[in-house]
Parts: sequence; structure tokens; C-alpha cells
Amino acid sequence: MLVILDLWMVEADWAALPSYPAPLRLGRNVSILGAFEPQAQWPSWDMGFLRGKVLLAAGVTLSLGRLVLLRAQQAPQSGTFGLDLVSAELDPASAATAPVVRLQDVAAVQEACLPGSLRVSSAAATPRPEGFPGSNSPPVRLTYEPGCINSTAAPATARCWPARDLYGDFAAYAARASDDDAVPVREGYVVHLINMALLCGLELGEECVATLGPRECRLSLAPQASQPPQPLPPTALPAAAEEAPVGAGLGALRPEVAGGGAGGAAGTGAGGGGSAGKSSLLEPLLTGILVGAVALTAVTVLAVLAARAWRRRQRRRRAANTFVIYDGPAAAELAPSPPETPDSPRSAAAAGVPSGVSFGGVGVVGGVGMASNLHTGADAVLLGWDQHGIEATRTVKPPWGIRGTAALDG
Repeated sequence: MLVILDLWMVEADWAALPSYPAPLRLGRNVSILGAFEPQAQWPSWDMGFLRGKVLLAAGVTLSLGRLVLLRAQQAPQSGTFGLDLVSAELDPASAATAPVVRLQDVAAVQEACLPGSLRVSSAAATPRPEGFPGSNSPPVRLTYEPGCINSTAAPATARCWPARDLYGDFAAYAARASDDDAVPVREGYVVHLINMALLCGLELGEECVATLGPRECRLSLAPQASQPPQPLPPTALPAAAEEAPVGAGLGALRPEVAGGGAGGAAGTGAGGGGSAGKSSLLEPLLTGILVGAVALTAVTVLAVLAARAWRRRQRRRRAANTFVIYDGPAAAELAPSPPETPDSPRSAAAAGVPSGVSFGGVGVVGGVGMASNLHTGADAVLLGWDQHGIEATRTVKPPWGIRGTAALDG
């Protein structure tokens, strides 16, 4: 599945879908990718520190790529890697094939990172799981040039951060921090990091961690975990980072020095959350699609949930945002569209959809479209809102009103 827009998730989004209670079970391999190659265009996914909403069956791989992950794992601790959102169906002690979460070409924002020395030593002491031959690459530190942007409004991949680290190839059993900062609690899946950048909003001091422990040290320095991280200005970065610039943003993801710097707990982060809102449109839409044609997978439901908060934010800005998910061209062929209203229809071709494409779904809720066996010559039922923020349901004939596109592969 390709994503072109930022996603937010809050607890209320899941509570609003009683017919699809958490956890949502994934019984097949799923890939969720940002639609665009340039790092500055990678969509962000704010997971809201939600825990255990997605259940991975044995042997399943969930792959994320070309995304910026926010608030994905709450508490940093030596030896903790993974996503709070994900849990495994099998017991950690089971001999069955463990599911895998693969984070490849991903940037993960972490509100507070452990000291560099602890991150390196923790990674060095972490064995690779069975089925992942070789040894773990040591996490390395990324460097800057003065072109990084010291603003939270800038794309995360172009911002100035107190520390930025890279995992070239690292595999470990997922684990979460224990309540008492003691031994991490092992989860039942493997996390595999490939070319994953860790962006630290704050780097904890060794003395602070030694005195208070990771959790209390983090809380004493960054008590508002729900707020976006505040990076230091470029002048406050370590001198070594200025000696070997790699370009603004993540650049080519080159290290400062091989084996130097640090990695960190994968995938934690900070960012804005969503807010509660109406849920009446979601369940009827999902039920209608399931009864009317093909069965939707859990990952499609997940996409709807994630887009709900995005819809509410856009509606508060009185922005009309309707787009469809389709079985169409490759990511390189997609291009963002200028802002429009639902009353400004565009042809499928103008939206980057080639003639004759069969849509994997239309029936649009706040930016996520679904349906089944709906072709370019068919009518489309759009659920959205007008420029005044009023929700509306309409049936339109081709050409449809399309603001942007996102694709489902498979």
C-alpha cells in the first residue's frame, strides 16, 4: 500500500469501530510505503503510543518504508526495539516462526534517546535472531551541514536534531521497557532495521541515566511526551558533526565515523495527536463494502483508522480533501495534486490515473477510498465534506472529483 499523506492515530479512532475490535489480525505479509522517493516528501505516521492494536500471525512480515514514524515506542531503554502498535500472536517462547516488522528506509523520531555510549553498547550486545545470519551492524552517527532547518515546521528529514543515527542492518527480538526500568520485556516478533535513521529530539546524559534510570531521567528532562521534540540549533551540534557534512536533511545517510555515535531504541517519537470526532460514516462504509463485494483485509481497516484524525484536522481547516486508493501505476508515476474542493472534478488521467485502470476501491472517507470491482466507467459514491466543513454523501459520474491518489499493490 502506498501512502501520500501524513497519518495520525488516537484511541478514539479504534473505539469508534465496534465491528472491527482491536487487535486487528494480519495473517499475510503487508507492505506500507510512502509514495515518493525524496526524503523531504516522506509522509509521517503518528502512532500515538497506541499499544497492541495490530496482531501479527506467525511467519507474517509487516514492512514499512519511506515513512517518518512518530510516537511509535514510548520509553527508551537499553535493548528495547519495536513498535508499541504491534503485538505477536505467538508466545515469545514458541518454536514457531516469529513474525517480523521490517523498517527499511525509514526515519524514526524519538523524543529522548539514551546516551550514545549506551546505545552503541546495547546494540553490540544484541544477538541476531535465528534466520537472520551475520552480525548486527553497529549504529553510526549521521552528520550535518549548515543547511539543516531549525524549525518544527520543516520536514523531519531536513530538520536539525541534537543527534541522528543510522542502522544499516540490525535485527533483534522486539522488546519493550519494563515498568521498573529493569530487564526489558521481550515481545513475540522480530524487528529488522535496514537503512533506518533515528532522529533524537533530546539526548540523555550518562550521569542522569546512571543516577535516575532511563525512564526517570527522560521524564525529568522531557516531561511532555506528547509534544513534538524541540531540536537544538545547528550551532549547538557537536563539532565532529560539522567536520564531515553530508548535506541538509538525511542526505545519503552517511555515517560520521564507522562505529561511532549511536543508534537507539527503534521507532519512538513525538508528534501531534488527533482528536475525537464523528464515527457514524466509517462502520456503514466498511460493512457495505464487505457485504457488497470482496472482503477487506485488516490493513485496509488500519488505513481507515489512521486517516480519521487526518480528516478531522483537514476539516477544521475547512479544506476539502477527497482521494482514492487504486490499483494503479507505480509510486514514481504518482504526483501530489493542488488543493481543490469536491466540486472541482478532475479526470482520472489528470489525477495520474491511466485510462482503463480498475479501481481497487472507491467510497471515500476522509482521505481513504475503498470499494470493490469499481471501474473507471462506473459511478462512485464519495463520503467527504464541502468547503464549509459539512459532511456530505454524493454519487458522482466520471470524471470523479479527485484531489490526490494513493495506491494499493496486490
